[in-house]
Amino acid sequence: MKLVSLSKGCKRLVPLLAATTGLLISQGEAKALNLKTFDLQWSPQPGSQGAINGKITLDLESISLPTAFQSTFPGWATDLSVVVSGTGGNNGTFVQSDFDSWVFDNNAISFDFSQDLVGQGGWGTSCSVVCDFNLFSGLGPNGAGFFKLASGSDAFVLSKFAPAGANTGVPAPGPMPVVGAVAAFGWSRRLRKRIATPLITQPQA
Repeated sequence: MKLVSLSKGCKRLVPLLAATTGLLISQGEAKALNLKTFDLQWSPQPGSQGAINGKITLDLESISLPTAFQSTFPGWATDLSVVVSGTGGNNGTFVQSDFDSWVFDNNAISFDFSQDLVGQGGWGTSCSVVCDFNLFSGLGPNGAGFFKLASGSDAFVLSKFAPAGANTGVPAPGPMPVVGAVAAFGWSRRLRKRIATPLITQPQA
């Protein structure tokens, strides 16, 4: 009788576990975002000094462009940081909450987010007025024209909006020189021969 009750209990437990597992999977899928981080760089204009670089993380699953002078960042812009150094203005690291508003206008250009956005369809180069990426802040760098930031009297223009690490990586090792390869092969053969040779212990007197 006890075995029958246990069997019935297990049968009731299986659907419950299956439902719980399905719920956890569905919650995981709901939280799955297509997040991609991009490296940002603004190049100094003639007569300006310093550097402005940054990173922005976008959810490519829900991104909606264009955005124009929004006082709050949309949910698909999940993270932003901008580092200013060596300029005549306020230097330091500025995060998303330090900016009052922003502009990200693509003029209906269909971006390939696996590549640098600058230059695609003229975005950041020949397309202006209807194209822009800008940040506005009373603390740090501030928008000073299409694709331009100013820090004090120093002006910078956006020159990079590329997937993080797209231009970095450990270079592949080059081919070994012939002489070096021959020497290494000879050393390897001698090492294998030494390992294969049995160790002879001299008898102690």
